[in-house]
Amino acid sequence: MFANSPKHQPLSRENGDLVANGSSDPFTTPPRSESGQTSPSASSPSLSTPAQDPFQGGPLHLLRPLLRLSTIRPGSIASLRKPYPSTKLRGEIHKPWLKYPDPAQRWAKILFWALFGLGFAASAVICYFGYASVQQLGKVCLVMEDTFDNGINSDFWSHEVRLDGFGNNEFEWTTASSNNSFVKDGILYIVPTLTEDVLGAGAITNGYTLNLTTDGTCTSSNVSQCAVVSNSSTGAIINPVQSARLITRDKVSVKYGKVEVTARMPLGDWLWPAIWMLPQNSNYGAWPAGGEIDIAESRGNAATYPAGGIDKMQGGIHWGPLPQFDSWWRTFGIRQDRVKGYHSDFHKYTLEWDERYMTIYIDNRVYSTLDISFDKSFWSRGNFPTYFVNGTDTVKLANPWVQSASNAAPFDEPFYLILNVAVGGTNGFFPDNVGGKPWSDSSLTAMGDFWAAKDRWHNTWPADPTQRGMAVKSVRMWQKC
Repeated sequence: MFANSPKHQPLSRENGDLVANGSSDPFTTPPRSESGQTSPSASSPSLSTPAQDPFQGGPLHLLRPLLRLSTIRPGSIASLRKPYPSTKLRGEIHKPWLKYPDPAQRWAKILFWALFGLGFAASAVICYFGYASVQQLGKVCLVMEDTFDNGINSDFWSHEVRLDGFGNNEFEWTTASSNNSFVKDGILYIVPTLTEDVLGAGAITNGYTLNLTTDGTCTSSNVSQCAVVSNSSTGAIINPVQSARLITRDKVSVKYGKVEVTARMPLGDWLWPAIWMLPQNSNYGAWPAGGEIDIAESRGNAATYPAGGIDKMQGGIHWGPLPQFDSWWRTFGIRQDRVKGYHSDFHKYTLEWDERYMTIYIDNRVYSTLDISFDKSFWSRGNFPTYFVNGTDTVKLANPWVQSASNAAPFDEPFYLILNVAVGGTNGFFPDNVGGKPWSDSSLTAMGDFWAAKDRWHNTWPADPTQRGMAVKSVRMWQKC
């Protein structure tokens, strides 16, 4: 159509459309001749003139009309195009579900809110009865409060001075020395030290006689608990460690009430700190028939110690008709501080106890190590045998608490408080062949074996005595009244 147009033909605007100068409107029908045929124009292609290929470039694209909506004239191709049909619905849209709601949806809402309310009510009931089931101690009266503002108060405390290791065959010599128990800045410290610092290294293993009865310091009437002679031939040695054991016996005791000790535990291999209680009078017989209450005890070994180190704290009670029937394993529990361990911070170790129940906990009752109801007697709880073998004889096992009508027996008697740091022992608290233990409980030279391995354990004891010892910030005791 534009084959004969000049290569650079100028453009002009006619009636709003761009057209080539000298050409007519491309949408205008060319004039016809008298014969009725359309006469060729200079711009129209002829059969003798080769048509220019529109795909070979040139200004053909400039000659195309630039159409705009504002310049479309009636009758043009664009104005004849049919409009797109509308998808918009005309008139009112019928929505019967609004006029007639679905009953299923209504019942779904009713069911949801009904179950929600029922769940809320059930939760409230569970919480109420859970709270109501927690036994409360009731009214108690303060009988002792010691914050150690004026040193170790002799109105409350006595020192036990002995060499026998008590019932656990511990390795320490308990003293009244200020090296082993002292108050600093209102805090009581119970600290283990080496005996060689006082007697010399040679005296520990051979040729030294230690008699606490002679010097008048022993607090036991049993001479065997107060004297020892070191002898390298027999393996007998002087207790290689000194420590302290403070008690309230004959001064303060409680039968039913509350005991609260705020303390921090010591660090060091084979140290055994304890906060515990024994019966004032032992009316039911020798241990464990009279009972024992362990409010808190731990091991000073590192947290990696397999039997439980300074990161674990246990509490419980000992009871049974005879030592071989001690049933502590039925009534004890352990708490763990995985982050810091019990040597890093002070904690409140608490006992609550009356004729109905006993609970032992750390800081609050959520962290209990023991929570027991006295809903049956300890004789029934222990499931003890009727007979047992004693040597060559078969003996009937007697109930030591039969004289009491209380299910709390033997814990229906006054108990006094003990604070101490023991070292080692052969009662199994430190199990054999665990954590590099340097002695065997069955060995006759267990204490000597422990001392011979000094280089393996002494470097785990902090040089600072306030870190090596148990630190006690306060002690409070209440009697139920």
